[in-house]
Amino acid sequence: MYVILTKDIPGVGQKNNLLEVKRGYFMNFLQPKKMAEVATAVRIECLKETIAAQKVAASKATAEVGEKAEMLGNVTLLLSAKASEKGTLFKALGEKEVMAALKKQAGVEVKKTDIEMEHLKKVGDHTVVVKLGKDKIEVKVKLEAKEGK
Repeated sequence: MYVILTKDIPGVGQKNNLLEVKRGYFMNFLQPKKMAEVATAVRIECLKETIAAQKVAASKATAEVGEKAEMLGNVTLLLSAKASEKGTLFKALGEKEVMAALKKQAGVEVKKTDIEMEHLKKVGDHTVVVKLGKDKIEVKVKLEAKEGK
């Protein structure tokens, strides 16, 4: 009996997979838990359309990530904050500030969770890692002391 999985099942398959299973397994386990449905000709055609749409969406997402990566690779973010005479900041800069600078200076929006960094506490040049999909891009950050008190 052929079925289409509606959920990921460890050891069996992933959502939208077409599998051949025993009738009893389907009737007693998969169907009551709504983990699979019978694979009819109409449902198989719908599955093909769904898979094609997912491939198109994935290729668009990959192209978008590539564009963002190219933009970030050439950017040096310029940040400024109040600092002591020794170059130590009065308030450390974190992901929020880098995220805002990326949006303003590079035109790239990322989530706070996509930024890997330690808080910036000293004036100078730093490197921040930004995750875009599966790729990790290093972004240069130049931290300067603000003029005035």
